[in-house]
Amino acid sequence: MLAGRCDELLAVDVSERAVVTARKRLSGRKHVVVERRTLPEEMPGGPFDLIVASEILYYYTREEMLATLRSFERELARGGVLLAVHWRRETRTYPLQGDEVHELLLGHTRLHNIKTIVEPDYRLDLFEDPE
Repeated sequence: MLAGRCDELLAVDVSERAVVTARKRLSGRKHVVVERRTLPEEMPGGPFDLIVASEILYYYTREEMLATLRSFERELARGGVLLAVHWRRETRTYPLQGDEVHELLLGHTRLHNIKTIVEPDYRLDLFEDPE
């Protein structure tokens, strides 16, 4: 959905299967690059106007999630935005729950929280880098 709204788009995933599928689906879009990377160790260099963290941060331990947040903050352009959205239904499959992720984000970022949406199934927080 972002591909039609961006001049340049870099999508990353740890799963080679997901990367191959995304590359096929977006093959006609020359402004889109899809890469297999492990975050935060292989965080691509910015600056980025927008970073979307959708359904990924609860796979990390608390320490790994905070390290990933630091890499997002470092690579976000001045005035850029971080959009985080995660499933809220409780599951013990992941190290963190969706609400835990968002509470950690709120408590540990230098970014300004400009919008929060809490629904039964998901939570979305939009953060902005102060200019």
